[in-house]
Amino acid sequence: MMIKEPICFKHDKIIELCVDILNEDYSKKTCRTKIKKKINKIIRIAEKARDNGQSMEDRLQIYHDGIVDIGFKRVKKRINN
Repeated sequence: MMIKEPICFKHDKIIELCVDILNEDYSKKTCRTKIKKKINKIIRIAEKARDNGQSMEDRLQIYHDGIVDIGFKRVKKRINN
């Protein structure tokens, strides 16, 4: 069984990689390669987080539709300012 990583952990990893890029020693010749690898990793993680978020939205819509189908209605209360 595969344990899924929470979306917020993916965002934390993206932040960590961005900080690593900011703290990189730009005077080194290997810097460009390291930054490209980290940016590619950021892209992969962001894509996974986006896909996980979309799956969650899809599930919430199914739950909403199911609740409405059994007769419940969502009545939004207007807040007076």
